[in-house]
Amino acid sequence: MAYIRCTSCNESNPVTSEYQTFCQECNAKLEPNYQSWLLQNPGKTFQEFVQYCERRNTGGHSDVTAHQARTGTHSGAIIYRRQEPMAIAGFVLGLVSIVLVGFITGILAIIFSSLGLQKIKKNPELLAGRGMAIAGLVLGIINVALPVVAILFAVSLLQGFSLFFW
Repeated sequence: MAYIRCTSCNESNPVTSEYQTFCQECNAKLEPNYQSWLLQNPGKTFQEFVQYCERRNTGGHSDVTAHQARTGTHSGAIIYRRQEPMAIAGFVLGLVSIVLVGFITGILAIIFSSLGLQKIKKNPELLAGRGMAIAGLVLGIINVALPVVAILFAVSLLQGFSLFFW
């Protein structure tokens, strides 16, 4: 199967029709699409465009399958995986929660990182950012657990002191 990689969101769009011009993910114009390729290659057919896209996806190696090209399991294929935005948001919120010691941002870091990990797990060949999602999850958990432990410690200290004063 031939794919056209979107230059805006890095999504792999399968070549399904000669009228396909826009990315399925972000609706940006795909380059090359069949119409623009036809202007540079007059008299060529859609099947030749599909073959051109396959050669382009595999780095010119005809023995590379489309799956190998998408997953980067062949040394000649150059694959760009898109960073999962939820993983990035979870990591940033985890850092912010540590710097600002924000309980709510810690909870948000846990939520966003978990959602990012779920999306990456569903589509690992196209999405990256697992490490950032895990880091955001750990930072969020630390920042949510730290205030809870501090409150429990303070309460136990106060109860301990109250024994001496009553």
